[in-house]
Amino acid sequence: MDVADRAFRWQPSGFHPGESWAPSMNTFFARSSKRSRMVVVIELAGLEPDDLKIEIHEHRLVVRGSRRSPEPDRAAGETVQIQSLEIDHGRFVRWLPLPRRARPEGMTCRYESGMLWIEIPLSPTRSSPTKGPVAQKETFG
Repeated sequence: MDVADRAFRWQPSGFHPGESWAPSMNTFFARSSKRSRMVVVIELAGLEPDDLKIEIHEHRLVVRGSRRSPEPDRAAGETVQIQSLEIDHGRFVRWLPLPRRARPEGMTCRYESGMLWIEIPLSPTRSSPTKGPVAQKETFG
């Protein structure tokens, strides 16, 4: 049994390093007399914006990406022994059904301090769900 196997022996069942994981996500609805919007915040520390793909598909917000395992820099000839390994890494997909009032064509995204902020405007009246891919965001402003 190698060092990594021993380190994972005590982990809770269902923990499979390097496989899929689910980043934490908060969702808010913000309203004023001038506008309504849905705000989604996803905790994605350690990712670069190029590691993310954000799209609306069949009236769902879909966020995909991958986080590399953080490892210390190694000097020539140095070995590193794992003491604990708790930071999730690997591929992930998070999706969230959108309310019928969502206007995906107005979606904006920003990545700041390890948090992905997604804002989707809401129309004042209900609309019918959108079929197929509508919006895709791979750049951040």
